Amino acid sequence: MLQTATNWTTYQKIRYSAPGKLIKKSTWTDVKNFNCKQTQKIIEETNSTKSANKFLENGTNSIIAMKRPDGTVTSNKSEILSLATDFYRNLYDSKTVIDLTP
Repeated sequence: MLQTATNWTTYQKIRYSAPGKLIKKSTWTDVKNFNCKQTQKIIEETNSTKSANKFLENGTNSIIAMKRPDGTVTSNKSEILSLATDFYRNLYDSKTVIDLTP
């Protein structure tokens, strides 16, 4: 019968977490080696570090959560888009003039 994680002994926790840590470390090592080889190949072929940097970018960053005006947090993509749209619409529709002179 399987035990829940809360009933595991310290030995069991270490025993079952070690393979996961080893796999994670091995994966990161493989990714790092692959990136190094690809970067070297790109630089040798194109003599361009700009192309190598583009290769190493990990995609685009996205907003995974946003605070509503009432202070609660949402992670719903359509609601995040709506909140951002409303924020910038209010920002650019504002008729307030701010004097920045000292």
